[in-house]
Amino acid sequence: MRIRFRVFFLFLTAIPLTGFGQTNSQTFSFGDRAATSIITDGSGSLSIGYGRVVPDGGQTAPSGVAIFGERSGSTLISEAGVPASPVIQNGRIYAEVSPNGFSGRGADIGLSIANPGPAPATISFTYTRSDGTDLGGGSYTLGAGLQKSSYLDQAPWNLPLNFQGTFTFTSTVPIAVVALQLYNNERGEPLITTLPVIDTNAGANSTPALLSHFADGLGWSTAVILVNQTETAQTGTIVFHDDIGNVVTLTANSTTAASFAYSIPKHSSFKLQTQGGVNLQGGSATVTPDAGSNTPVPLSVFSFYNGQATQTQAGVPSNLGTAFRTYVEATANPRAIGGYDAGIAVANGSASQGTVTFELYTATGAPTGLSTTIQLTAFGHKSQFIDEFFPGLALPFQGILRISTSSPEISVVALRIRYNERGEFLMTTMPPSNEMLQARTAEVYFPQVVTGAGWTTQFNLFSGVTNQATSGTLTFVKPDDTPFNIGINNLIAAPVTLTSIAPSTVAQAGTVVLTGTNMSSSNIVVFTTGFGTVSVTPSAATSTSLTATLPPNTITGSVFVLNGSQQSASVILQVTGSAGLPQMTTFNVAAGANTTGTDIYVPPPAGSLSFTAIGIVVSGGGNAYPASATLSKGSSQRMALVGTGFTSSTTVSPGPGVTVSGVTLSSSTEILATISVSETAAPGPRSITVVNPDGDASILTGGLIIQ
Repeated sequence: MRIRFRVFFLFLTAIPLTGFGQTNSQTFSFGDRAATSIITDGSGSLSIGYGRVVPDGGQTAPSGVAIFGERSGSTLISEAGVPASPVIQNGRIYAEVSPNGFSGRGADIGLSIANPGPAPATISFTYTRSDGTDLGGGSYTLGAGLQKSSYLDQAPWNLPLNFQGTFTFTSTVPIAVVALQLYNNERGEPLITTLPVIDTNAGANSTPALLSHFADGLGWSTAVILVNQTETAQTGTIVFHDDIGNVVTLTANSTTAASFAYSIPKHSSFKLQTQGGVNLQGGSATVTPDAGSNTPVPLSVFSFYNGQATQTQAGVPSNLGTAFRTYVEATANPRAIGGYDAGIAVANGSASQGTVTFELYTATGAPTGLSTTIQLTAFGHKSQFIDEFFPGLALPFQGILRISTSSPEISVVALRIRYNERGEFLMTTMPPSNEMLQARTAEVYFPQVVTGAGWTTQFNLFSGVTNQATSGTLTFVKPDDTPFNIGINNLIAAPVTLTSIAPSTVAQAGTVVLTGTNMSSSNIVVFTTGFGTVSVTPSAATSTSLTATLPPNTITGSVFVLNGSQQSASVILQVTGSAGLPQMTTFNVAAGANTTGTDIYVPPPAGSLSFTAIGIVVSGGGNAYPASATLSKGSSQRMALVGTGFTSSTTVSPGPGVTVSGVTLSSSTEILATISVSETAAPGPRSITVVNPDGDASILTGGLIIQ
């Protein structure tokens, strides 16, 4: 990642909070490539529990990430993103306990276990040093429906101080487990980082593993942690590559080299810590097993030291696939304190060049029309913020990013980046989902939920696999299996609609009332002026109306409403000047010349032409067409244009790069036409204009989205 991270805040002032209030459950329902997000309000004293993600009958479990936010006084000091997990019976985690344990400087591991089933769980455990020495173990019984959270050097685990190795457990019934690395920094602030919980029943293979991001130098350092999930020793090498695939020479574990050998005894671990230096280096890391050896489970944890203390840490697990999805969000000013951004890193672990495509969807699953394609060299790496991948992205934004390739396989990580009250950036891993995996029909779990006394938990649920639309309930449970009532807020801005403006004709500097749904004081009203569109904050708002005053130079033209990244359909507002005449702008275009950046509105005669919706024609009829349709470059589709006042001579004009053919009149309310998009057409939203022979015209703003 380009190391100039900017960040996110639990104030969340840039995204509306729609309160759900105190509850022990919250329903969810969303379509393919869509998402929902809620957050605990953090009120009251410290409370913990766990979460059950229960799909409705016949539905599948969504992908999910819980983000723990931790404050010291008024300052946010750390966050950690934990994926929703299935239950397992046999598992292993990396384990480290500093000489001071959880209460002093250094590292420790926090373990939370939930037993959501109807029978008690007897959990047998052992711990093994990194040199392969088995030190001991024990057994602990967790009752049905109960949860247990403690550090590894606390009861019932009681690992010794100054320990590094693994913690292995076996349960008599399936349990949900999460592991968090605690690092008490030089200021005595506990930083938290998610560790993978390895299902040892999943087996192992010899495919090289790829870590999609590392950083070293100028305060940055990276620890590569390898866990042997088998009962056989593992050996191999770790190699770091830069953005263009060149091998990087680093100093790690007091050795300067271009390749680092590892040797891991059975069911143990290995840690390679880079030293950092005067020059910043970044890219990816490949873990390659020796012939005849299996690949260990890797994790990279990169840290930033600001000269006084370790400021932030983030753990990046390994993944490989051809298509990933992740929830992303960014504020209108991601560089400011209180703003946040999404950082994406993608790596190619192959010796062949690959093509990677990035596509962006709103939280409702609708395509934004924004996509970009990059070339990754052999072993290459690319990291940018979401607004850098998509320079035309309108912020704020919440939605789903899809990252795909035809070949070879890639590794992906998403990070949420934000600045705290001290102006220091923090990093949070947002684990992506592998789109090609099979969706689960069983429940998944958040084994830890924490809120109050400076803590919050944000739950991001999203459609993580191909064609997944789902619904269900997120239920909160206390450690004693009683309902966990907590205050939660909705973070996803609801789609806003605009149905009318009153008065429909108004003098300049006048005031209008816009009527629709899902409106609020955080909405923005966008007017057409002689110098382009201008955004106005409403002076009054309810859930169904907005009051706004026209900005200077407003002319007759379209008006629409923004609710976060959601945009309403537009309505034409007639603006009058002196003597009640229409207020318009004029300009001259020389013969043979072109002009850009000028809004032109030609008021229609007193006709009845109205163009309101468009959609792809589906056999069988009975279609309810939306206000916009999406076509890919190089595609051609039979489309239906819906409205009123159409005639057999109505023309359809979609702009450059798009052609219209086979126009037929079905009725005065529907036109059928074949719309073809050239390979060179500019991507993004495109307005479509229909015109009758008498000059009556209607524009469907953003009616066609090209991607």
